[in-house]
Amino acid sequence: MANLIASPPHRWRVLDEGAGPCILLLHGAGASAESWAGVMPLLASDFRVLAIDLPGQGETRLATRMRSGLNMMAEDISTLMTTLDAHPSYLVGHSAGAAIALRMAETTFQNTPVIGFNAALAEFPGLAAVLFPALANLLALSPGAGDLIALAASKRSSTERLLKTTGGPITEEMVTRYHRLITKPAHVKATLAMMAQWRIQPIRRALPNITARTRLVVGMEDTTVPPQTSRDAAKMLPNADMLEWSDLGHLAHEQDPVWAAKVIQTFAGNQAAD
Repeated sequence: MANLIASPPHRWRVLDEGAGPCILLLHGAGASAESWAGVMPLLASDFRVLAIDLPGQGETRLATRMRSGLNMMAEDISTLMTTLDAHPSYLVGHSAGAAIALRMAETTFQNTPVIGFNAALAEFPGLAAVLFPALANLLALSPGAGDLIALAASKRSSTERLLKTTGGPITEEMVTRYHRLITKPAHVKATLAMMAQWRIQPIRRALPNITARTRLVVGMEDTTVPPQTSRDAAKMLPNADMLEWSDLGHLAHEQDPVWAAKVIQTFAGNQAAD
């Protein structure tokens, strides 16, 4: 069930299914709660499953672009959980969503177990670390940037080519889902604002202090976030392990949602047994 929830400072779109211990699913930059569409019904028989659109992305209305960075998003999502009277038993994030989940496990939901799918926990290499955020900031501040990018991506073939660069198999359903998103100027501009304000070094420095049980899941065909990123992070986290998927890419949880759900169920079952 999709709901629009007013929780300061944003108006959030929340998918809410099932009952039981709460699992919060966080998508990556440029995606939406629908990226978990194949996973949610498989978990809903045993859990209350929440998936949200990040601020300004999907159908969540961004109140102020200045709260688009990692720390601010983690704070505002934690406030949303209070509004929903939901205390997640498990935090699950994809890519940038995994970084947000770890920040929440460090701060407002301390020691809550975390699963990160292809977790984005490193800077862009070299000069790109400086140029990419600067370019994103410039575009985010340009009034017509979102419209221009959405127009440039208006051909479905452009979306398909973009998705293929992430590695692993791409389905028609995935192309349809992302094409709908990247042709929406407001979604594009919110994604740019997120990129412009994204600072990963503070959470990387905090990794040795995050004691939450963590599993980093990696699609070995990922060409967006190198698998080595998760290997390095797993060494820094005190209570982490890794699981590797040999034939899936950056969007692994969408490419094989049945296996993604099993990964989450197995992890949750192990934590309950402990």
